[in-house]
Amino acid sequence: QMFSFIKKTAALLQLQNFKVVKSDVFRFMETCHDSFDFIFAGPPYALTTIDDIPKLVFEKGLLNEGGWFILEHTPRNNYKDFKLYKNERNYGTTIFSIFVME
Repeated sequence: QMFSFIKKTAALLQLQNFKVVKSDVFRFMETCHDSFDFIFAGPPYALTTIDDIPKLVFEKGLLNEGGWFILEHTPRNNYKDFKLYKNERNYGTTIFSIFVME
């Protein structure tokens, strides 16, 4: 559902140079050699390795300077002590942690 929503929103906003990837996040990060202005990750909430995602995004240099990384997760995960963490939006059982590459 999120994949379709993002594609429709990008078309509605007439975004240029936009790429939506629906893939295993770890496999994608292993093979990706690009960097981005915006990354959204909405992994399954039960994913036991979810805490590795923000670490790898920054280790692999996937964000451009000034780029945003948003990670969707549950309240059981806390990223406030992570490097480049800026803020979060809490919607009950869904939290969006926001990281900004400075």
